[in-house]
Amino acid sequence: MAIGSEAMALAIGSEFTPVTASEEAAHQASSSESNGAAAAETSLEDTKEVDDAMSMPPKLSLCLILCMAFLTCANLVIVIPTATGYAQVLGGNSTLSGLLIGVTPILASFGVFGTYWVVKRSSFSTVIQCLNFGVVCGNILYALAELTGWPFTILFARSLIGFCGGLVIPPFYITQVVGIKRRSEVMFYFSAANVLGMAAGPLFAWLVEEVVHRLQIENLVWNTFTAPGWFMAAMYLIYMLLFGLLFQEPPATPAMISTEAKEPESRPGTGPRHTSLVGPIVCIWVTTVAGILNTCCEVYAVKMAQDYWGWTIANSALFLSAIVFCWRGQLAHGPLDLQSTGWGQCCVLLDYGLGSLAEQVAQHQRRKVLCHAAGYKLVPLKRKQRTSLWAMTGT
Repeated sequence: MAIGSEAMALAIGSEFTPVTASEEAAHQASSSESNGAAAAETSLEDTKEVDDAMSMPPKLSLCLILCMAFLTCANLVIVIPTATGYAQVLGGNSTLSGLLIGVTPILASFGVFGTYWVVKRSSFSTVIQCLNFGVVCGNILYALAELTGWPFTILFARSLIGFCGGLVIPPFYITQVVGIKRRSEVMFYFSAANVLGMAAGPLFAWLVEEVVHRLQIENLVWNTFTAPGWFMAAMYLIYMLLFGLLFQEPPATPAMISTEAKEPESRPGTGPRHTSLVGPIVCIWVTTVAGILNTCCEVYAVKMAQDYWGWTIANSALFLSAIVFCWRGQLAHGPLDLQSTGWGQCCVLLDYGLGSLAEQVAQHQRRKVLCHAAGYKLVPLKRKQRTSLWAMTGT
C-alpha cells in the first residue's frame, strides 16, 4: 500500500507539473492572437457582405441598360398613330391594323422566355447586340413593307421587333449585378425608363410626321407611314455603336447577395406553399389585366381622335403621348403619389363625351398602383425573379 501510494503520488505529481509565469504569458498571447485573427476575419466577411449588398454596376453600363428599356417601350407604341393608315395603304382593314399593334407585345411575351434562357448561358454584350440587330432588321423591313406591296410584311416585321425586343434583359441585369439593398432604387429607374419610353414613342411619331411634312418627300420608301421604321432603325444603330464602345461586361460571379434567402416562419395554420402562391398569382393577374386595359385605352384614344375628332396624325400622336405619360407616370412615383396621380388622370380624361369612362380609367389606374405595391410585398423573396418574368409576360 505504501509503495502504491508513493507511485500514485509520483504519477499525480508528474501529471500536474506546475506552469511557469513565462509559459502562461505565452499561452495568453497566442490565445489573444487567435481571437484577434478570428475577429478580423469575421469583420472582413461582414464588410464584404455589406459591400456586396450595396454594389452597383458602372454608371455608363447601367444607363445603357436603362436606355434599352426606353427604346423597347418606344418601339412598341410608335406605330399606334399610323397603324390604321398603313394598313389601309397596303390593302388591309381595321383587323390588320389591330394585328399590327397587337402582334408585337404577343411575340415579345414569347421572346421573354427565349431571351431569359439565352442570357443565362451567354454574355450580356453578345445577347443584347444580337437582339438589337434583329430589331434593326425588323424596323427596316417595316419601312419597306409598302415597297413590297404585301400586307403581311408589316406583321412579320413587327413580330421580329417584338421577339427581339429583349424586355427581360434590364430586370435580369439588375437582379444579377445590383446589390440587394440598391435594387429597389434601380428598379425605380427602370420603371421611369419604361414610362418615358411609352410616352416618347408617340412623341417620336409626331416628330417624324413633322419632318416628313417639312421635307415634302413622299414615295414608297419614305413617307408618313414608313418614317417611324427608319427612325427607330437609326436610333437602334446609334445605340448599338454606343453600347459596343461603353458597356462593361459584369463579372461572371455577380457581386450580390443570393436571392435564395430564408423565408420567415409562417404562422400556425398557414403553410409556406400557400404563402408562396398568393403573391405571384396576384401580381401576374393584375399586370395582365392592367396591360390589356392600358392598350385598349391607348389604341381607342388615337382612333377616337382621328376618326371622330378629325385630328391629324401629328395631333393624335401628341395627345397619345400626353395621356400615356399621365396614365403610366404613376408607376414611376409609387404608391405615395396615389391620390395626386389619380386626380391628374381625371383631369386629362375629363368631359370628352365618354360617359363614365374617365372615372373607370382613373380608378383602374389608382387600384393598379396599390396592387403593384401590395404584390411586391406578397411575393416571397426567392420567387421574385421568376414572378417578375411572368408578370412582364402578362404586361
